[in-house]
Amino acid sequence: TLTPGITDGSILADVFPAIGRNVGFALANWGDTSNPVTVTLWDTNGNAVGTPFVFTLLPHQQVAQFVTDIFSSDVLGSQFIGSIRIQSSAPVSAMGVQFNGALFSTVPVIVTTAASTSSNPIVVPQFAIGANWATQIAIVNSGTAVLSGRVDILDPLGAPMEVPLNGVTQSSFTYS
Repeated sequence: TLTPGITDGSILADVFPAIGRNVGFALANWGDTSNPVTVTLWDTNGNAVGTPFVFTLLPHQQVAQFVTDIFSSDVLGSQFIGSIRIQSSAPVSAMGVQFNGALFSTVPVIVTTAASTSSNPIVVPQFAIGANWATQIAIVNSGTAVLSGRVDILDPLGAPMEVPLNGVTQSSFTYS
């Protein structure tokens, strides 16, 4: 689920490691400056749990993390239900991800504070990068006017990354 650039948003967290249930997030910094990000775990009573995870996203960098990778089992216990709150000083693109055993899916980000979308690019953070994974990009025009644009593929550090698309391997593709 794609959200506009956000500076404050939350994802439902239902984590049960014993049965392979985990939740995470993918973030992309499409800005030209470094962006400090704070991830806080909240219980169902609205209380912060554990120490917030703080990191910096470099310009054009993306990151993906599962809750169990950034919060210890002492904090999560045998099962955790609550939310993950993501706060940043400048807008980031955010996607929630859920893993249930063999099923991997996206989950919505509940936007508290969104950035203006009039001049911001659309950025889709990628959670799984590597062999045997694929990403589909669908561009849908529900209007009658021709839409044109460009899709740039970047690696997790923000550098151009060449990928094959329709028999052509490059890092930037135009559409119309």
